[in-house]
Amino acid sequence: MGYSKKKDRCGIYKITNTVNNKIYIGSSNDILERWNQHKKSLRRNKHHNVYLQRSWNKNGESFFKHELIEYCAIDVLLEREQYFLDLYDASNPKIGYNFYDVVKGGAHCRKVAKYDKNGKFIEEYKSLALAADTNDIKSSSGIYGACKAPGKIKSGRWYWKYIDDDLYKNDIEIIHKPKSYVHVFDLLNNHLGKFSTNIAVGYFLNIDAGEISKYLNNKLRSGKYIFIKTDSEDVPMLAYYDRLKEFTDRSDDILETRRTNIEQAVKNSAKNRQRSVDMLKDNKIIMTFDSIKLAADYINRIPSTVLSVLQGKTKTAGGYVWKYH
Repeated sequence: MGYSKKKDRCGIYKITNTVNNKIYIGSSNDILERWNQHKKSLRRNKHHNVYLQRSWNKNGESFFKHELIEYCAIDVLLEREQYFLDLYDASNPKIGYNFYDVVKGGAHCRKVAKYDKNGKFIEEYKSLALAADTNDIKSSSGIYGACKAPGKIKSGRWYWKYIDDDLYKNDIEIIHKPKSYVHVFDLLNNHLGKFSTNIAVGYFLNIDAGEISKYLNNKLRSGKYIFIKTDSEDVPMLAYYDRLKEFTDRSDDILETRRTNIEQAVKNSAKNRQRSVDMLKDNKIIMTFDSIKLAADYINRIPSTVLSVLQGKTKTAGGYVWKYH
């Protein structure tokens, strides 16, 4: 099962315990993201389905298989889930792990309203899944989190509320604003972005968030990036040039060589991240992913772990061998 674009990930999936062949039927507008959520909860022993959790604890992760049953449009997602729930009789305790014989929409099927960055009402949607798909947001869980915490900006820079909440179609007060920003530069005068947390910076650069703190406190020096922390969204170019001067306390020839090497490394890194990669088991290709990022998401690892295998530094990541397609 390979994934390319988000629109190709909406559908019905099945989780199978290969020891006793019991199954769990589910649906999502992003099957890849939903499977990662299942694994995360199960690994932490906090899954909402106690029967699935007990079997996972008893048999182990390696005995559970995740499969796509059918792709479908978002507006028929719950209808198709009901069809396969009935087809497999997954709510029968002898056959499956599903609690109910009727699909429960829950919070993710409540209608939601979208507001702009100034708190002005824009549009309403029939479900979180439809809102996420329409606004090109990776997962509906982000909108769900915004609805639970009013005023919290999520992907697409929109604000979200359930339409049955009191503030529906009324302007909402903007209450969430980062207290500070971390601006990231390379050594070639390029502003790579601004972030509200060290964790976000670390995720963007594949660097541990603790290391970012050391860079900001001048306890550690990065060979590729310059980090500036300010209370403004404006790009702090003067502070950048002051910090760059500290980095370039050497001859012009050495500096030019260094900049050339960094520029080439950045280009190579960007090129490699966009290459398709194959996931192999026993020398057989199991899946192909459009990027290292998608491959890493599937095995619930950071991209650098897959890249390390591709570069020959390690043998496996997530229990699989990886090669460029």
